[in-house]
Amino acid sequence: MLRAGDQVRINVQLIEAASDRHLWADIFDRKLEDVLALHSDVVRAIANQVKITLTPDEETRLASAREVNPETYELYLKGMFHLHKFTPEGFEKGLAYLNEAIEKDPDDPLPYAGLAIGYSMIAHGPSPPPDSYSRAEEAANKALALDPAMAQVAEVYASLAQIKLYQDWDWTGAEQAFNLALELRPNLAETRIHYGWYLVLMDRSEEAIVEMKRAKQFDPLLPILPTFLGWVYWSYGRYDEALEEARRALEINPNFPIGLYVLGLVYSSMGRYDESIEAHKKAGAIHPNWGWGLGYTYALAGQRVEALKVAAELKAAGNNWNTWGLAEIYATLGEIDEALHWIEEAYKTRHGYTPWIGWNPVFEPLRDDPRFQKVHQRLNLPE
Repeated sequence: MLRAGDQVRINVQLIEAASDRHLWADIFDRKLEDVLALHSDVVRAIANQVKITLTPDEETRLASAREVNPETYELYLKGMFHLHKFTPEGFEKGLAYLNEAIEKDPDDPLPYAGLAIGYSMIAHGPSPPPDSYSRAEEAANKALALDPAMAQVAEVYASLAQIKLYQDWDWTGAEQAFNLALELRPNLAETRIHYGWYLVLMDRSEEAIVEMKRAKQFDPLLPILPTFLGWVYWSYGRYDEALEEARRALEINPNFPIGLYVLGLVYSSMGRYDESIEAHKKAGAIHPNWGWGLGYTYALAGQRVEALKVAAELKAAGNNWNTWGLAEIYATLGEIDEALHWIEEAYKTRHGYTPWIGWNPVFEPLRDDPRFQKVHQRLNLPE
């Protein structure tokens, strides 16, 4: 793919891999404002060459490609690039680019779809603005209002699926939105990774792992994908595989705080406490809101005083995000009442991780307690 001024050219070649035999080639040119139509041209040509018949819905989506403002479209692409770094700076830059795109062309629905995804990402991470989910839903609805054809854009449904999963706790609605997003764009890693977490919640572990592996295949340079897969492997006691995925994430970005957090979890479960403490300290130094892993490791290693010191710091921060970490630390210290108090707080404040309390192996000592079971029942998860 080449760009020269306001022209875009895509040079496509079809080669039989087994024999390296050249089967077909073509060149497609359009002006930059027609880049979405250019994508449609290429899809149709390749489908024809590999003898695939497009469905009526697929043909409708391809035919609905509209012109874009080249400057706005470039700002949209930059915004999505930075959002997918999954860092505070990346989120800030990503939202800034998308808002700049909206300022330049407030009638373009695509940046609103990007904002919907962006706010959904931010909402279930550390220190989100309290209105993140409402902003995500507002942006998704704005995109649909500007262009009803945006209902054919997977990112809109991917955003709505995350809202239903992490905020509304609407399990049926989440699955429906995920399925729509995947039908519209099967190779959207963003959808598959969060659908994987939905499957974890539904106790469909093998399917979850398959989805997360697919997400990695579709976007192999995104560090959050092996990080999440490693986290799931850790929860199932598959520590060697979890370690491999955490290391893979850190090869992509050595300063990725979530990757360091998961690496620390794996090391602690393997009894490699010094390495775990080192990873958690580095994660906390990069982003303080991932500091709770250090307290958990101290507790697991029998360093009670140090664990309680971390817990005190988390409490002093007054951040709802820390409720999950405090519950983990106290559960590991054997302070059941205190751990259950923080699980209840996580539930009351709708911490995005709360539905997964039954999945988290750290909470194993709490599961027979009626207070834990009561919280779990209030989540209305399918039996």
